[in-house]
Amino acid sequence: MKKSYRKTITTFFAGIFVLASLVSAQDNEPKGNVVSMSYYNIKYDMIDEYMEYLEENKQLWDKVDEILSVRVLRHWWAGNWNVVIIRDWKSLASMETGLEQVTKLTKEKYPDKE
Repeated sequence: MKKSYRKTITTFFAGIFVLASLVSAQDNEPKGNVVSMSYYNIKYDMIDEYMEYLEENKQLWDKVDEILSVRVLRHWWAGNWNVVIIRDWKSLASMETGLEQVTKLTKEKYPDKE
């Protein structure tokens, strides 16, 4: 009985030591950027107009310093979406402030739209 008790305690502390070393090893990972992806389903006869609208809005996105890069992708085959907007941000906090700035600039450019 005494040997199994010691073995259990030794195994328990060895497990704690291994878990502690694994958790401390996770802190050394490099921090990356935050990526947001927006999917849109645009009617095929309106896609050229929408792409022109996005090109105009790209000038607004360039004014926002928190946006690191913006990519617009589209495809022509059937599905639930056909336009994807991918934005890179430095962090979640910069994403929140950047989206507020984009909303403010959009309201200034299009005051009649809500």
